Amino acid sequence: MKINQTLLSGVHDVNSHGEPFIWGMGGALVLGIVMIGAFLWLVLQNGISVFYPNPIHQVTLYKNRQIAGEPVRSELFRPSEADMDKLPQNIRQKIEANNGFAERTLYKTGNYDLNNDDFKWVADYEVKEITLPKEIYYIERREWGPFVGFIKSMHFRGKHEPFDISQYKYLVDRHAQITNLREKISKIEKSDIGIVNYYMEKNRLSLRKLFLKYGNHSKQYRDELFNQKKETDDLQREYQKLLQSVNILKQENERYSVVLADVNGTEKEILLSDIVRFYPANSLSFWNKMSIYFSRWLEFLVTEPREANTEGGVFPAIFGTFIMTVLLVILVAPFGVIASLYLREYAKQGRLVSIIRICVNNLAGVPSIVYGIFGLGFFAYIVGGSIDQFFFPERLPNPTFGTGGLLWASLTLALLTVPVVIVATEEA
Repeated sequence: MKINQTLLSGVHDVNSHGEPFIWGMGGALVLGIVMIGAFLWLVLQNGISVFYPNPIHQVTLYKNRQIAGEPVRSELFRPSEADMDKLPQNIRQKIEANNGFAERTLYKTGNYDLNNDDFKWVADYEVKEITLPKEIYYIERREWGPFVGFIKSMHFRGKHEPFDISQYKYLVDRHAQITNLREKISKIEKSDIGIVNYYMEKNRLSLRKLFLKYGNHSKQYRDELFNQKKETDDLQREYQKLLQSVNILKQENERYSVVLADVNGTEKEILLSDIVRFYPANSLSFWNKMSIYFSRWLEFLVTEPREANTEGGVFPAIFGTFIMTVLLVILVAPFGVIASLYLREYAKQGRLVSIIRICVNNLAGVPSIVYGIFGLGFFAYIVGGSIDQFFFPERLPNPTFGTGGLLWASLTLALLTVPVVIVATEEA
C-alpha cells in the first residue's frame, strides 16, 4: 500500500510540474521540423532534376502506331471493363492476378502543333517494343513547345542537304550564328526602333494635349504641328532606314531552316532561329548532359518568359521582386523605426495618438494580401486614375499612374507596412 501511494505521489509530482505537456510539445516540435525537412527534400528531389535531359523512348504499340518521348512517371491504374474486353486472354489474366491493376507510363511527347497534346499515357500491355534510337532529337522551340523526332534535312541559302548525325557539330555552329542574327534583329526592333517610336509618340501626345485643350483649329495647335514637321520627317526617315535594315536581316534569317519529322513520318519545316536548343538525347555523354542542364538553369534565371509564361525564364519576376524589396527596405525601415520611436518615447497621449495606435493595431492584424488589394484599388485605380484624368488626359485610355506598376506597388506596401514595423518596434 505504501508503494502504491509512493508511485501515485510520483505521478502527481510529474503532472504538477507539467512534464507530460513539455514532452508532448517537444515531440510536436520535432515532428514539425521533420515534416518541414521532408517537404523541402520533396521539393528539391522533384525540382532539381527538372532540367536534366532524359533519354527518349521510341515506343512501338501493338496497334501499329509509334510514339516517342521522355518518360515522366509511372503508376498503377485500373483498366475499364470496355478496355479489358479488347485485351487478349493472357493479358487479362495477368491484370486479374494483380487485383485488376495494370501499369502505365506518362511520356512527354511534345509536337503539340502536330498532335494537339504534349503528354501521352501508355499502358504496358499496349507496348510491343521500346528502343532508344541514337539519331532521335529533343528540340526546344520558341513556339509550340518541344519537338521530339528526327532532323531530315537542312535548307541553307537555297541548298537542300540531307542531315545525319555526323553533321550535328556543323548544325550547332550554324545555329549559334543564326541565333546571334536573331538577337541583332531583336536589338534593332526593341532598342533603335523603340527610341524612334518613343519620340514619335511623344510628339503625338504633345499634339493631342493641345487638341484637347485648345482644339485643332487653334494657333497653339498649328504652331506645334509646324514645329514638329521637320522632326517628324527626320524620325520617319530614320524609322524607314531601320526597318529596311531589319527586313534585310530577316530575309537572311529566313534562308536557314531545317525539316523535322516525328516517329510516324509527319514532317514540319521551321526556321533555324526558332530553335532554342537541340540535342541527340540518346547519344549524350555525362558532360554533355551537365552542359545542357546548367544552360537550362541559366536560361531560367536570366531570360524572359515565352509561350505564355510556360517556358523560358523568370528574370523579370526576380528583378521586380529584388527592386521592390530594396525600395521597401529604403522606405520602410527608416520611417517605421523613426515613427515607432516617436510614438513610444516622445508623443504625448491624446486623441490623435490614440487614433493612430488603434489604426496601427488594426492594420497589424490584417493579412498582407488585403494590403495588396487595398493598395491596387485605392492607390492605382482611384489615386492613379485621378492623376491620369487631371494631368495626362492625352494618354488615356492607356494609364500612366493608374496601373499596378512597381513604383505604386512599392509605395503601397511601404505605407501599409510601416504600421507593422511600428508595432514590432514598440513591442521590442
